Amino acid sequence: MLSTSVPQTVNGDVRIPFRRNGRLVELTFEHAFAVAHYLWSKGRFEQAAQVFDVLSVIPGRGPKASIFLAHCRVMLADYAGCSGLLHRELDDEQFATTASTLHEAFVMWKCGFYVEAKQGLRAVVEEQTTLPSVPLILAELLGKVGNWTRPPQLLTLAVRRDRPNGAVAQIAKRMLPDVKRRAEEQVRRRTNRATGTGRVMSHNGRDRQA
Repeated sequence: MLSTSVPQTVNGDVRIPFRRNGRLVELTFEHAFAVAHYLWSKGRFEQAAQVFDVLSVIPGRGPKASIFLAHCRVMLADYAGCSGLLHRELDDEQFATTASTLHEAFVMWKCGFYVEAKQGLRAVVEEQTTLPSVPLILAELLGKVGNWTRPPQLLTLAVRRDRPNGAVAQIAKRMLPDVKRRAEEQVRRRTNRATGTGRVMSHNGRDRQA
């Protein structure tokens, strides 16, 4: 079981205490965000929400943790909690209708309407250049539905839109090599299908290169 305590400031740097199986550790914001993102990516939304909830109140970090927390709340069927959080963090004056668009996209994701979810997230990526969490989330959704050609660009955007070595940037950088490999493989398979090349079966049942 994972539990968190009140963040501490050590020499000007934030440390978040975590207790797991009786063992206490202190993590930086970036490390704690990586833990929360890992839990989120594995569908462990309740545990991820515990960490994102703590991270979301740390000042000076923007709404990156709050956006992930809002998605967790939707996946836990707390739709009102998601909407309220997004509208508090993304005020209409600065972000126009971003909060409503994200909420709708997250609900579509929860309901399995991935096309509509992608459209909403894509609109936010195009309109808001100061929210690195959104291209990261969209990259993960596209990978979930088997589309790997766009995620490398989205992860690159996530890096550029975060602070240098920020929590989202570090995650996106770690993901990029594997995602690029998957994208290249997908493009190669599509090209082979389009040109009729690739591996085919010979007359004796052994496959050979076309």
